[in-house]
Amino acid sequence: MNLAYSNKSQIINYVSKTSKQLHSRYILDSTQENQYKILIKNLKKDEIVDNENNVTFLSQDTRNKKIIVQEKAYYIFGNLNNSIHIIKFSLNHKFLWAKELKLNDIFRLNQVFDDKNGFLLQCTETYEDLDKRDNIVIVKIDNEGNIIWNTAIGTGEIYNILYQIHFGINKYTLISTAHNDIYITQLNAKGKKVLEKRIINRKIPYFFEKVDDNFVLYTIDTLNGWQHEQYFLDEDFNILKNISIADFSEDIQRKRDCRLSTLKNFTIQKDAVKKEFIIKKVKNNVTIWDYKIKKSSIDELYLIETSDKGCILQHIDYKEFENNHTTFVSKICSTSLIKLDATGTKEWEKKFKNGTGQYIIKVGSELTPNNYLFISEQYKRVHSINKFITKEYQDMGSGEEQIKLLHFQN
Repeated sequence: MNLAYSNKSQIINYVSKTSKQLHSRYILDSTQENQYKILIKNLKKDEIVDNENNVTFLSQDTRNKKIIVQEKAYYIFGNLNNSIHIIKFSLNHKFLWAKELKLNDIFRLNQVFDDKNGFLLQCTETYEDLDKRDNIVIVKIDNEGNIIWNTAIGTGEIYNILYQIHFGINKYTLISTAHNDIYITQLNAKGKKVLEKRIINRKIPYFFEKVDDNFVLYTIDTLNGWQHEQYFLDEDFNILKNISIADFSEDIQRKRDCRLSTLKNFTIQKDAVKKEFIIKKVKNNVTIWDYKIKKSSIDELYLIETSDKGCILQHIDYKEFENNHTTFVSKICSTSLIKLDATGTKEWEKKFKNGTGQYIIKVGSELTPNNYLFISEQYKRVHSINKFITKEYQDMGSGEEQIKLLHFQN
């Protein structure tokens, strides 16, 4: 292992020999604006590469939690050369280790789940034939990157997709689809499959949660005008009843996206006429203070967290692009992290442009700028604006995606 530090440029290089022909170099680089970039470079043997245009980017999908904080460290997961790599940093951004997971088959990492004393990785085998997909593979690792077990789920058919994992006591409940039929699979703590059941035909799962002793599953009916439905299931996942609903509530949408629209004693309202967000702190139905933010038609505002010292807001500004004069798609133009103090007065704001900072992780307890890490998505050489519409499009084409990790200094 070769670990080198350069205080002048604040660059950390880690070189790990993964094969006779290939080296991987992990780089933690900071710019003059204290924006840290996590990059992985492919190097052929004895080849020197200093141009960032030769970068293979760390992750394909930051929404799927490829960066996770656990205790006193954060972990970065990514695909590289048909294998899965993990990089571990301390909360003060000191490099700790990097590992390659040794799996028997060629896997692609799709999603990472935090599992207290380790992680669950959702993987699939990769094929040149795009019409062929094998079972979903769940890999359990500890927080030192050691593999505990791995289990394949699914029907072996085309289009096996995992949508969600519900973490129970000594069990995992997985909601997946094959050919748009919804399946429930349960694994015990050792990864052994104890249940696999098809519960609903020709629907897409949207969100799954446990309410008291029963489960609630929200679905979309793609064959019936994209109708929204709500299913109530018992502990054996038998359908108790289902009802049609007009649309998913904002709370359900925020739950699914792991974002909070309201927290105790705080509310966020939209004023379409004045084109502004109104954030209120209330107590016993009495408004203590309110704060207003100007918005465009497709802006989003999230209440990230609160304390007795105030609250943190995330404001995302979108811009619409016209695609082939028929379809409009949106892309992030800027995002802001806003701190309001206990009286509702803005204490500080950090704003970034060009899509940076859409996803946030917290690395400290205080509501200060240096305790938040921003994950950004930036596309290079995108040949089709369609890549922004769905994840399926994002995984196709010759465009490259750059993932940045941004860290604020006080």
